[in-house]
Amino acid sequence: METVRQTHKESKTRSCSPCASYDNGRSHPLSGGALFPQNATARIFKPSRSVTTSATAQTNELRLVFDRCSAPFIEPLLGYTGSGETLVQVELKFPTLESAIRYAERQGLDYLLQRQTDASADRAAYRKWSEREGGRQGHDLPERQVA
Repeated sequence: METVRQTHKESKTRSCSPCASYDNGRSHPLSGGALFPQNATARIFKPSRSVTTSATAQTNELRLVFDRCSAPFIEPLLGYTGSGETLVQVELKFPTLESAIRYAERQGLDYLLQRQTDASADRAAYRKWSEREGGRQGHDLPERQVA
């Protein structure tokens, strides 16, 4: 079997164009159309802490993830769940909410802000429930009667 290799040499001609001399004739990917699909929707949120630890490391940053636009499918041969969307695997981290919003607007993305519930509000709700139940703790509950 014969392998054929072709090479194309471009002839470079100097012209008086306004481009910079260090441009090397490359196309600019950000100068054209949008990099994201038209129906791409981003979700901006602050991640909660890990459930396996009480530490709050890396929860001060915000994340921008993309929502799924189409349903996943079951691959018929092996039976695994597949999808044609690779954008859902992208996760961007930002130090502030303003920078995440600015990025989404600059890229022309529709975005959704997901607010996190306040932990102190959850504690206050539990405190009210505890007072309503008479302040009983686990050891104050009556013993169960066995028949």
